[in-house]
Amino acid sequence: MNYQINPAVRKSQRRGRETLARASSFLILLFLVGILLLPVLWMTLAAFKKDIELFATPPPLLPPNPTLDAIKYLFGEPRYLSMLVNSYIIAFSVALLCVFLAFLAGYGFSRYHLRGGSLLLLFTLFSQMFPPISLIIPYYNILNAIGLYDTH
Repeated sequence: MNYQINPAVRKSQRRGRETLARASSFLILLFLVGILLLPVLWMTLAAFKKDIELFATPPPLLPPNPTLDAIKYLFGEPRYLSMLVNSYIIAFSVALLCVFLAFLAGYGFSRYHLRGGSLLLLFTLFSQMFPPISLIIPYYNILNAIGLYDTH
C-alpha cells in the first residue's frame, strides 16, 4: 500500500517547524540581549550605591541602602554641564567628519580605478583589524607633545 500525506498536513507540519525555529531563535537572541544589557544594569545600580558598597568584596547585586549622593554630587559639580556639552560637540563633530571622509573615500574607490587602489583597500582592511582602544596611548602622547592635554 502506498500512503500519501495530505498536502495540508505537510504544510501544517512545516509551519510548526518554522514556528519552533523562530521561537528558539527569539529566545537565543533574548538571552544574548540580556547578557549585553548586564553592564548597563550594573552601572545603573552602582549609581545608587555608597562608595563602601561599590568596593565591597563580594559586591552586593542590589544596593542595600539606596542613596542619591553620587547623583547629587555629579549635578552639584559646576563644570559638569560644560564638560558634558563639550563631549557631545566633539563626538558629533568627529562622527560627522568620519562619515564625510568615508563617503568621499568610498566614492573615490568605487568610481576611479587607480594604480595601487587594491593595496589601499587592503591597507584599510588591515587597519580595521586593530581595536581602537590600542591607539589611546599614542593619542595621549601626541596630544601631550603638541600641548593640547588638559588645556581647558
